[in-house]
Amino acid sequence: MRKLLFVFPIMLLLGIVSTGITSCKDSKKGEAEESDSTDVVATDSLGLNSVAVVDSTPVSELEKLINEKPMPKAADELFDDFFFNFSNNRNVQKARIVWPLNVITNGEKTTMNEGQWVMEKFYAENGFYVMLLDDERQTKLAKDTSLSDVAVIHVDIPQNKLESFNFNRIDGKWRMTSLERDSLSESKNAGFLRFYQKFATDSLFCKESLAENITFTGPNLDEEEEGFDENTTSTRSITPEEFFELSPELAADFYAVAYGQKEDSSNNKVFIMRLPASSQECKLYFRRSGSQWKLYKLEV
Repeated sequence: MRKLLFVFPIMLLLGIVSTGITSCKDSKKGEAEESDSTDVVATDSLGLNSVAVVDSTPVSELEKLINEKPMPKAADELFDDFFFNFSNNRNVQKARIVWPLNVITNGEKTTMNEGQWVMEKFYAENGFYVMLLDDERQTKLAKDTSLSDVAVIHVDIPQNKLESFNFNRIDGKWRMTSLERDSLSESKNAGFLRFYQKFATDSLFCKESLAENITFTGPNLDEEEEGFDENTTSTRSITPEEFFELSPELAADFYAVAYGQKEDSSNNKVFIMRLPASSQECKLYFRRSGSQWKLYKLEV
């Protein structure tokens, strides 16, 4: 049995240099966004000591090429296409934030000016983002062109922190309109997320939180099986031991995208890890009985 790998195809990122940073099929050249220098010194007005703030994020040669590419107009049709540009191109990022940016930290409202902003790469560095759903049918929201508000949430379970980057479609263009920082305990999903942290980092607890028989849908990786073909998928029952062979590495610090779905403390959760630059994704299905969560299904 071979270990299933869930990897980010970096060559797809390199390909955006020649095609423009978009996952849209529309290849028409779009208008360039406004460009602003990020090497700016500004004072901190977020309730901290007044110190100089400089965006000293290193810029590679690849990123320089990416920053020179304008974002195609078609990228605003789907949030995912827009966000792929927003998270990789610092010029697009600064141009698509509403300044001064409203910042809400534990209920206290302040503002951030453009000079204080530091390039945020979101999930561009680890290559995947998460969707946490109560119902698998909610996955269709990602392809909904009528969406008007989306939140990209940095979930840092070990530090008990949530950071929500909120976006709205204004006059047909996606823009970041506010930033909210709060503790994890304020989320309706706090209980599940704390369970998930232990599930992802404690192998013994993980094993105890697996159903006796797990439904697995994915490629057939048993080379000894007659008619083996790694390009075909099948659905079968696997043991907890096989789960560790087939499941990707799980992280307790990740970015989750909420396409308008509301948080709910339901007894069912679908935890989806998705690679935006390819068609790869992994789905983990959990069900709560009483106070105990169990994983009962895995799809890769």
